[in-house]
Amino acid sequence: HAMHVYEERIVLVNASSFEEAARKAGQEAVEYSADLDGAEFLQFVSGYIIDDDEIGDLAEIYSLMRKSELGSQEYIDRFYDTGDECQEMLPQ
Repeated sequence: HAMHVYEERIVLVNASSFEEAARKAGQEAVEYSADLDGAEFLQFVSGYIIDDDEIGDLAEIYSLMRKSELGSQEYIDRFYDTGDECQEMLPQ
């Protein structure tokens, strides 16, 4: 099997509805992936609504809750620290 690299991105979008935000984010993803050799937008957009007055230091800009039977370390290993991430590790 060939190894694929998947990039997950969070973008801030100013919109008057979730539908408008999803459309704008999708368009941005199409343009972003077009600038990368061999990249494609996988047609998946997820969103999180925040009010303008909530934007600032330590503002929550994204939240995803997932039900799982995995313990905490197994959960991190399964979804976020598989060993295949292309990132620098923070010092511990």
